[in-house]
Amino acid sequence: MGIHELRAAAGLFAHLLAMDVVPWHGVLGGVRITEEDTTSSSRILMKVMFQEMAEQLGVWVLGRRMNDDDNPVVRDALFPRDKAENTRFAINFFMAIGLGGITEPARKILSL
Repeated sequence: MGIHELRAAAGLFAHLLAMDVVPWHGVLGGVRITEEDTTSSSRILMKVMFQEMAEQLGVWVLGRRMNDDDNPVVRDALFPRDKAENTRFAINFFMAIGLGGITEPARKILSL
């Protein structure tokens, strides 16, 4: 899959998620943002997807949905809590793509 196809797929997923057409836990619940569970291509797809969702929803709403205590499947997949290094990797990923504001809850967990 080329970069244009990745961007198109990411845009489609972002739109479907932002409009609540598909359930967040069904799509994002299986996405673990760790070094072992991602590839450069999947990180590009997620980068574009989350940036598009931030544009459509706003960073505050996106962060609230990603860190929802009522939907821990999504929260724990995007910000894995099994090992501190996995949590740090996810935090660094979102910081690197310009969405550091959504990492605050995960950063609080690391500081405990």
